[in-house]
Amino acid sequence: MAKCKSFTIGFFFLLFFAGFANVLYAATVEVHPGESIQNAINQAAPGDTVFVFSGIYAEDVIMKDGVTLDGDHYARVILKGKVLFKDKPSILKNITILFPESSLLSYSNSQYSDFKIDNDAGITIINSSPVIQNCVIKPDDPPREYYGKAIQIWNLYNPNPDPDLSAISPSIEGVLIQNTECGIYYFSQAFSGKILGQIKNNTFYHNKTAVTFRMHKESPQIYNNIFDASSDTAVYFTYEDGSIFGERKEKINNNLFYKNTRNFWCDESQNPFDLIGIQGNIEDDPRFIGPVNNSFYLQAGSPCINMGQAGEKIGSYSTDLEYPTLTNILPMENKFIGQSKISISGTVHDDNGIFSVYANSEPAAINGTAFTIENFPLDYGLNDINITAKDVAQKDTTVSKAIYNFRMPIAPPEE
Repeated sequence: MAKCKSFTIGFFFLLFFAGFANVLYAATVEVHPGESIQNAINQAAPGDTVFVFSGIYAEDVIMKDGVTLDGDHYARVILKGKVLFKDKPSILKNITILFPESSLLSYSNSQYSDFKIDNDAGITIINSSPVIQNCVIKPDDPPREYYGKAIQIWNLYNPNPDPDLSAISPSIEGVLIQNTECGIYYFSQAFSGKILGQIKNNTFYHNKTAVTFRMHKESPQIYNNIFDASSDTAVYFTYEDGSIFGERKEKINNNLFYKNTRNFWCDESQNPFDLIGIQGNIEDDPRFIGPVNNSFYLQAGSPCINMGQAGEKIGSYSTDLEYPTLTNILPMENKFIGQSKISISGTVHDDNGIFSVYANSEPAAINGTAFTIENFPLDYGLNDINITAKDVAQKDTTVSKAIYNFRMPIAPPEE
């Protein structure tokens, strides 16, 4: 018996350290502008992270089981293409997806051979439970005012008789969705499993329909979202489906609705049912800072602040924001310059992405966190230069520089 116990304990520690080693050796695969995101995903192993540096990447991406695709920041990493999650879960975050016009997508597994799906979406999820966080998704140069789907979610035929094992649970959080025919589209086949999961802290702005439940057994949690300017419907159901209709409605909590033609609709009963004023759902102006400039952060006093579940904010970008920090600015203040034009350069640190940098009224060229202003004109004598950085949340900071410019033989002022 003692020998058997020793073997069991030894085997347990072997498993423990094997699992610890897997965590310890999880790798980060970097992608720089000009390189391929897909190639990096193909190289990655389950548990690895593919980190994408600021830039524009024109390619379609197929996600890999257990791999995290993480951008430097949604405002600085632009993917011009489409993303596919198929059969296995993974994580996508901090990327803007600008998806092109439609094509057909072919899907095959043990039950399907060359099943065709309309690929007019930024993200397609098939029989998978991914996590999608802090992204912007909208059509790239759309052919009309509204185009395609930001995210389409399919649960296709699964032979597992256990409804819990055949269900999928995608999580969509902190995402901005604009200008689509349908923001998030759910399709669960009658002989497949449920689609559960959550739609949390997202902002739907200027879509035809924000969320569509096309078939049966689709019942995610929908909470802390902003639904603004839906030209048709914010939350659309095709069928009542008996008791599931009540279950679906109970899962719609603490959302804000504004300027939608219809907030809710059930096509089967032609019923514009109403959840405003109950379950924490409100109808009010979210008070965005500047949607014209793609700034969907909230102004002070917005009704979305602290009105979500557990006192959270409603909408995407729900974390507290830092002000930009100006650093390493050249030339430094109090410097004598014997010329009429100078170059000013420096760096800006801000997690939200930089919207603009100005030296007085002169705009700077921005490249990632660096900025430059060429041929900045100086007057003779003392020049007070105000360098202002504004981030995408419309928060700004200003640093003042005093630069002296005198022609010889006039001497510069004494320090």
